[in-house]
Amino acid sequence: MDIIRSVFTYIGIVSVAGISVILVVWFKEWLKEKIADRKWKYEYEHRFDKPPLALCYCHDCYYYNPETSRCLYYRSTESPTSRYVKDTMFCAEALPYKHDPKKGAN
Repeated sequence: MDIIRSVFTYIGIVSVAGISVILVVWFKEWLKEKIADRKWKYEYEHRFDKPPLALCYCHDCYYYNPETSRCLYYRSTESPTSRYVKDTMFCAEALPYKHDPKKGAN
């Protein structure tokens, strides 16, 4: 009788330990997921806090042709054709005007 009791006690201890380990692992994964969700939510809510890395809007760029809405920078570097851009886009390759383009020289 003592052997049967010892076997069942051992099975009970192993079962409780196994369930405890599974719960701890599950809790850690759940906590990691919640922390990642919080980080993403914070980054998403504050994504416009910093100014853009681009130098200027396309309509303020030396390479932008307002009559055709094309960027002439890409014509000179990538291919013989220019690229269509919106005037409110940002560009990392922008060359901002030093003066008002309507008044004359760059």
